[in-house]
Amino acid sequence: MLEQLDGLATDKTLVLMEQSSSPSRARLVADLKAKGVNLYEYEPVDFSVHAEAASIAFGSSVKPAYKFDKAKAILSLDCDFLGTEEGAFENIGGFAAGRRVKDDHTQNPAEVMNRLYSVEGVLSLTGTNADHRLRIPTGSVARVAALALKEAIEQSEIEAGEILDELEEFVGDLNKDFKKSHAVEPTIENPKTKKITIVDEANYDTAKWVRECVADLLRLAKRGESTLVV
Repeated sequence: MLEQLDGLATDKTLVLMEQSSSPSRARLVADLKAKGVNLYEYEPVDFSVHAEAASIAFGSSVKPAYKFDKAKAILSLDCDFLGTEEGAFENIGGFAAGRRVKDDHTQNPAEVMNRLYSVEGVLSLTGTNADHRLRIPTGSVARVAALALKEAIEQSEIEAGEILDELEEFVGDLNKDFKKSHAVEPTIENPKTKKITIVDEANYDTAKWVRECVADLLRLAKRGESTLVV
């Protein structure tokens, strides 16, 4: 193929590619550039933000490696780690391992299996597999994240000063803004007819959902278990 490019004018051939870390492709790219081919990489979604955020948090250049098989509780903030995120196949294997229960009935699934909390605006593969899913407009997921941080600080009884006030101002009133944000609507089941009735929308409590999610993560962390927020 490289020989066929000899007759092409220099800098007249352009190739658009997806990102790759393949050594074989790197060698091919070098050969193509030597022939005068211009190559460009483009991704509609920039997955490098994960490494950038982790590098800021840890103070050195790092790339996060999520051990879903070790996590007893997972909070996904608009992160489709089972579907469209980078490394989805590896994530699926780890997540499935964390939900595996022995067949000898010696284990309590509620204690052995991991729990997945998902906050998202559009139903994803991760949200489909969630034990608890909070439907919220994508643009307001950051508010839910801020509320989760505020709850974690308060429930851990950490002195944070003005930070709590700033978080509270940023979060606002989620219950007022998103009255129907619960994925599972509050219902009552008639024990005789099995009829499901949706109760008044005043029973929707987005803040309570976040508060109980954080309480679960902290409870497991205090017990020495691993938890994960992605």
